[in-house]
Amino acid sequence: MKKHFLIIALLFFTVNILPQQAESAPDSIEVSIVDSYITPDTPPVFQLSFFTSDSCKTKLVIEGKGEFIVSETFTDSHKKDMDITPLKIKTPSFNYYIICEKKDGTKQKSERYEAEMPVEKVVENNSNFLTTCLFGGVVFLIPTPVYVYSKDAGEKQLFGLSKELPIVSFYSGVEKYPVGYFSAEYSHIFHSDSKFTPKNTFRYGYKHIIPIPVFEYVSPGVSGFTNFKGFNGISPELSVGLFEVYHVFTVNLKYRFNFQPDVKNTQFHEISIGIFSSFFSLHL
Repeated sequence: MKKHFLIIALLFFTVNILPQQAESAPDSIEVSIVDSYITPDTPPVFQLSFFTSDSCKTKLVIEGKGEFIVSETFTDSHKKDMDITPLKIKTPSFNYYIICEKKDGTKQKSERYEAEMPVEKVVENNSNFLTTCLFGGVVFLIPTPVYVYSKDAGEKQLFGLSKELPIVSFYSGVEKYPVGYFSAEYSHIFHSDSKFTPKNTFRYGYKHIIPIPVFEYVSPGVSGFTNFKGFNGISPELSVGLFEVYHVFTVNLKYRFNFQPDVKNTQFHEISIGIFSSFFSLHL
């Protein structure tokens, strides 16, 4: 009986004392972080802003490093930009907390927060980038050797140079190659004295690209051409992308048939091996 009485008395005492402690405990201050950011500038600046549920003075404490006064007067809106260079922080992140001082002098420690140091980006040297672009441009502008066969030229073996420049490329997604492109091209055939095998030719046309196994792609296309001296015609062609070079250029093999509609014996054939790249074209 005595044992039961002691248990009841203990429960009564606990129920009565806890509300009294809760009433006498000071109200806690809630801290709401708005911005906690370290700029990538030199020196790095820790930009901190937050609100408190009651007016108070505040101080920032970075664990193991140092502390900064944020608000010297009583307020509920706090903001501070701090140069953290003197702290010599070497870790990718650090922990911090905020100490709030109320008007009655009591102090309260907030929960622990974490801030990340900015990641240093390695910026490529401008001169190296320019050199790479210049080298790529030189490679891209290398003319394509062309073998030409024409009955009108007395079945002579003719050779020339040609250069195709993609102007506008069309992409449908993240494919390696465009689905097609418009290009302009200039060709010169050496030692051609035939009327229907022009020495200098300008072409403008469209090429479609179809990826295939084993090789890179197959590309049918058609162009119109002129020598600006009255010889105008059409050039259907077919090229095969053989392999990539530096993930930018593709070595291709091309066959092209040239003729002037409604005029006999104007056909001539071309076989060439060259470099294709849509990198320098307008991408749509």
